[in-house]
Amino acid sequence: MKRYWGFRISTGAEERKYLADELDKGNLRQGWGYEDSQNLNNPSVQGAARRNFPIKKKVKKGDILLVPEIKGYGTVAIVEAAEDFDVGYRFDRNNKFGDFGHIFPVNKCKNWFVRDNSLVSGDLRSTLRTPMRFWNIDHCAENIEKLLEQDLDENLKKSSYEERVNFAIESIVDSYKDKLTKDLYETFNEKFSESEWEYVLIECLQKLYPNYIVERCGGVSEKDHGADVLVKIPCPLDDSMYAIAIQVKDYEGECGSNPVVQVNKSDSYEDWHTENLRVIEKWIVTTKASKEENEELENATKDCKIPVKILFAEDLKKLLYKAAMAK
Repeated sequence: MKRYWGFRISTGAEERKYLADELDKGNLRQGWGYEDSQNLNNPSVQGAARRNFPIKKKVKKGDILLVPEIKGYGTVAIVEAAEDFDVGYRFDRNNKFGDFGHIFPVNKCKNWFVRDNSLVSGDLRSTLRTPMRFWNIDHCAENIEKLLEQDLDENLKKSSYEERVNFAIESIVDSYKDKLTKDLYETFNEKFSESEWEYVLIECLQKLYPNYIVERCGGVSEKDHGADVLVKIPCPLDDSMYAIAIQVKDYEGECGSNPVVQVNKSDSYEDWHTENLRVIEKWIVTTKASKEENEELENATKDCKIPVKILFAEDLKKLLYKAAMAK
């Protein structure tokens, strides 16, 4: 299945020209490759270069990558992976910068666009502000495909203004808020149960926070970290990320304190520390349980080293409504 990725590069004018020239040769270069020891074919590579491993591991032939600023400020190049990056990757810093040694194979860039284009959706424009070197943008797939189909001239036309009609729409929608919230929650409970709620939560959070990375982390490793969903939030000061570990329980009535015991395992999960993640908060989402019935669960969160937030059924209703109304 084709996937979509954001890929950020150095934006200095001289470096950008070099990287654009290389892109025309089918070489998508990435920084943090200024020493031979940073070659990603060496699995023991350390430091900032190590955080290029996800690029090498995740991008497959045919995937689409958006590269902001490489064609100039406010521009975004659209490129296609020519082969799986873990197969086609090579390392060569033989250039005047002595950097950008990581080379990923792409087809020659045939289309690009400016952010201030009327064809660029709010979600896409928002995610392009993400200050990370690499992130997933599958939620913008439809818009990206439309931009790929458009003529280059159309993609490079800037809009002098955007239509603003949301206030009028929201004033009407708000009058039906209570009924919509109730109907949404009941419909979701009819259609989803147990582990399926993990996917519902992922879709809702990704829609609400397109600049964050929201991914399922359950399965075999769940016994070690106690979470079903992980939210990664870019740190504004460096290349690290904050994280929220989420345990999802399709419970009703009394839940007991065990969900807190489970999600607290995330405090010391070693794999997340090696990815330069820092868990700053944990959530327990109960799909049907109420706050009034769960004093024991709430008390179990009071002495946790990292704060634990509980979302009961009423909180989940609000979250579903908020996601449904998100632009």
